[in-house]
Amino acid sequence: YSDSRDSSQISCVGGWVIKQVNQQADFQDEEVGYVELHGDAISCLDKGLNFVDTVFTDGQKKVSVTGTVSSSGAMASVGAMPCGPPNVTYSKSEDEGEDEERPVEPIVLDDPTTTPPDDHWLHPCECFPESWGENKPVISESLSVVPAGSKNQFLPARFEIINGEFFCEQEGLLPGSQGMHLMDDGEANEKSVCETACRENPDCKFFWEGEIMSTKQCRFY
Repeated sequence: YSDSRDSSQISCVGGWVIKQVNQQADFQDEEVGYVELHGDAISCLDKGLNFVDTVFTDGQKKVSVTGTVSSSGAMASVGAMPCGPPNVTYSKSEDEGEDEERPVEPIVLDDPTTTPPDDHWLHPCECFPESWGENKPVISESLSVVPAGSKNQFLPARFEIINGEFFCEQEGLLPGSQGMHLMDDGEANEKSVCETACRENPDCKFFWEGEIMSTKQCRFY
């Protein structure tokens, strides 16, 4: 609120003012973050409320609005700019030197065990039924690791997510003594100590294996 600019229309001393949109006079420069609002001042927010900092800290804040538009239970919140509709029709060529758009081939999934076409959507983390066999969207590489007769319900072999001087946050460790195991001299020479221990604990989903302060250890998450 500015007394010199808005006092002729409304008094919001020490607070914030709500203005109507003026499409002919309002101005915004997105590159430098400059905004001019020339619409009529119609309402005030709580006087003395530093709600901008509060909204950006907490995500939202209940405020009182008085004036032409009034409300005792209004909610101020952070709103992101819209991304617009996704482009599912054309994609640019990845070939070097080419700047042309090509039609995108849609991925349509079907449940081969049912009669209607295109009637299934498979999430990347969803297990496909073993009865689907080597039919789309199942590939031979995925089907080959499924134990026969398991109905695709089994613990897969270990696979590496990341390598190097990294491990998950402490907050993710299993509680108490379940979260860590220090190897003795005999275990330090074995390759599957951590994997075996993780498989034997139904709460263990991931494990880290490495050496800290010259001591080999396992961490379970």
